[in-house]
Parts: sequence; structure tokens; C-alpha cells
Amino acid sequence: MAEAPVVLVHGITGANMLQTYDDSFDTVWSGTQKIFESIWDLELDPTGAVDRDPRDLIVPGRIEWLAYAELLSRLRKDFQAPIYIFRYDWRRDNAASALRFGEFLDTVRLKTGADNVRIVTHSMGALVLGALLKRREDMIPRVGRCVMAAPPFLGAAEAVRALIVGQSGILPINSSDAFRKIARSFPSVYQLVPCYPGAFLHHLEGYRDSDVWDLGYWQRRVKFGTRDRTHYQKRQEIMQRHLTRAGEFHRSEIVDFDTLAAETRARFMVLYGTGEKTLEKITVLPSNTAGDIANFFKFDDPGNFGDGDGTVPLASAKRFRRLFSHEIKLANQRKWWNPFSWEDSLKIGLAGFHGGFLALDKVQSVVVAFLKGQRPKPSWSDPIRE
Repeated sequence: MAEAPVVLVHGITGANMLQTYDDSFDTVWSGTQKIFESIWDLELDPTGAVDRDPRDLIVPGRIEWLAYAELLSRLRKDFQAPIYIFRYDWRRDNAASALRFGEFLDTVRLKTGADNVRIVTHSMGALVLGALLKRREDMIPRVGRCVMAAPPFLGAAEAVRALIVGQSGILPINSSDAFRKIARSFPSVYQLVPCYPGAFLHHLEGYRDSDVWDLGYWQRRVKFGTRDRTHYQKRQEIMQRHLTRAGEFHRSEIVDFDTLAAETRARFMVLYGTGEKTLEKITVLPSNTAGDIANFFKFDDPGNFGDGDGTVPLASAKRFRRLFSHEIKLANQRKWWNPFSWEDSLKIGLAGFHGGFLALDKVQSVVVAFLKGQRPKPSWSDPIRE
């Protein structure tokens, strides 16, 4: 039997975004660029389904080389089977991306004649996979061995920071003020809002964790001053629409891996990171000091931080308790400098532990070993020492 092909599914911001309307193929967004003349081209219309400007036609292009190029090289060296990349528009609803992913896997199987496909997902790519397996149960037996690296199954508090403040670990964009406005048009970001118990430390009596999808419990301006009230209310309606949709997505559109048969669960592995200070909770105060913002989101309280990979907290990555999971430890929270691992230090310094997770040599070794059918070894748990 032919060796099963491998498909890599990147995370949010994991692919460049290109302008194709005018045939220029101008790079609208790239993680390696710092200045963007056309960053507003990324904005979606109120439905979150198409580009806002009819004269924009933005599509995903090359994947981020710093995050994925080395892993792809390793996979192509260690496997004889074809290695594919599923590129998707990371701004859009993950359920829509999942449908395209299913079509992509159908094509891969047709091209290769393989009965099943091995899969590696990074970050939000796990939500795309989870949505696919929920919508198309016929795909479950078609997935061979699968590694879900740094998966935000229940979201990440950094997504809220992106929507409220702008730049965050989950959307490392150059312009915080511009991007917080643009990000509010992305359904995918709302689907990364944390929905694990205790994610919001809310002051309102009677607040429940499920109220995260109600914009009435979110930070909001109460004094308009010279602001356009109509524009403000329209923006609120759009945000509520995306929040409601995100709640539906998490309640009913991701497969429950814990309910799969034991022999099926054995083909999946969750690979998560620890050792980095990670925002896991958001303190919600009645107002800010000036009194013009209600439900003030305070991100920097010391008690808001816990363990994780710097972006995804453990409560999110370890949602499915019956799945085989493996911890990748970063030693001493970046306080080490080991001359024998300077390359990993550079990668983590540039991309962060979460963003550069699959670029780390140790992580790649674990991924390759699991895809080959090997069981964990004691050395797999040794910390990465920067």
C-alpha cells in the first residue's frame, strides 16, 4: 500500500494575503513585513463573507516561511509520500474554510490514490479540521495519523486583546489601532474568543460563562462626545452578529474528539506548549478611571496570567481529555541561553513560542515520530532550553 500523503494546515496569519483584483498580486499582508500601504484591503464586509471593497479580491498566497518552511523540508526528507499545504483565508469563518478543506482532501486522495491522509495542523488549523470532521463524518476514517499543534480549541484571551486593543500575540500586526478595527470584521477572530470556564472575571452579578457571546457584557463606550452614534451602533451590530455566530460554532460545529471510538482517538495527538507566561483570564471592571467606558477589560492584572505557549492557555489546548496529548516545555520561561540551541532561541525570539512552534527542531521530531506510528519516548518530554 502506498504511503499516505501528509497535509499541513496553517494557523491564523499563517499565509500571506495577496491582492488579485488588478492582477498585481501585491502582498497585502505578510508576517515578515512591517509597513503595509494597503492593510485596509484586508477588511471584510458586514457579513464577513467577502472583501469590503468590490475592487478588492484578496486570496491566500505563500505560507509564512519562518513558521513552516523548516517543518515542510523535514517532512519531505523523512517521507516518500507527497507533502501538501492547505492554504485558506484565515480571516473567514472556520466552518467555510472547513468545507474547502474537505474538497482539498478529496483532491489529494484522488491524486494519490491513498485511502487516508496524515494531517498536521497548527493553531487555528485545528478548528478548521474539527469543523470538517463534524460536517463530514465520512472524513473521520480518512484521517490517518494526525498531530494538532498548539490548538486553541476553546479560544485564547489574546483574541479579545486583538479586538479591543489591536496588536496581540494571536494577530501580530504592525498597526494596533488600524488592525483592531479591521479585525472586528473577521469571523475567525471571534471564533478564537476564549470560552473556557472563568475566561472572564466579570463584575456583574449573574454573569455566566456562556454570556461571552453577548456583546452587552463586553467593553463599550458610554460617552459618545463628537463620535458618530450611528456608526458606533452599526459597528456594535456587526460585532454582535459575529459573536453570535462564534457561539454557534463552538456549541455545535466542532467534532467532540472525546466521543470518538478509542481506535480512532489513537490516531490523533495534541501537541501543546508550556513554560511561557500566557494571558488566560480577563478582568472586567465596572468602568475605567475616566468613567467613559463600561465593562472595562483589564488585561494586565497579575492574576490574569497562567501557563501555556504564550498565546494558547492550557485550558484551551487540553479541551479534549481523552485524546492523547504531549507537552512541549520551554525551560525557565526564556531565561536560558544555551549555545547549542541558538537557532531555536532565534526562532522563538522572532515568531514567539506559539507562532514558531512548528519551526522548533524538537517539535518537528515529535511530529515526524508520531506520523510514523511511534509511541512517546521519555526524551520527548525534555524541556526546550533556549
